[in-house]
Amino acid sequence: IHCALTMSFEAMFPALSDSYSSSAATGVSLLMTAIGLGSSIAVVFLALTQSEKINGTVILVTGIGSGLASMAVAFAPGIVTGFFATAVLGATTVGFMTIITVVFQQAAPDALRGRIFSVFLFHAGGVMAFGNLGNGILTDLYGAAWAFFFTGLVFTVGMMLSLGVPALRRLYTAGFAEEVIPAEAQ
Repeated sequence: IHCALTMSFEAMFPALSDSYSSSAATGVSLLMTAIGLGSSIAVVFLALTQSEKINGTVILVTGIGSGLASMAVAFAPGIVTGFFATAVLGATTVGFMTIITVVFQQAAPDALRGRIFSVFLFHAGGVMAFGNLGNGILTDLYGAAWAFFFTGLVFTVGMMLSLGVPALRRLYTAGFAEEVIPAEAQ
């Protein structure tokens, strides 16, 4: 859901940049630079704060932040505020995916880690591709700002609702997922 709603922004950038700049190519380049800048800052920050106990909290905060940042991009009135909102979007989306990756790898048994993670990455990439298709259609129909707002709102509400799921609430508070034990090892 995260990949489809908050990470599938590339299809919306050309239309969004048209409202910011007379040159769509310049606007898209600046927005992609902002994504990269925010992403880089998030990854370095997360590497410096190595603590399993905060992983779940980081998932929750960056998940909600991803949705809110997407909505902030929708309301940004110009290229400067759009750049900063997009940098926050890059930081929160990549921060979320980084910690999710860590938690998945920690929860997977050593013998299955590569297989489990390859399915995870295949699934995430496919969902993101279809998310871009859907977001491109939403942008064509309603405009980029509305598409950013709608996808951000849906994901933010989803993250808030996830607090009602006991296993996810435990992840958010304990910071780790329980290890999956293969049936033959039990």
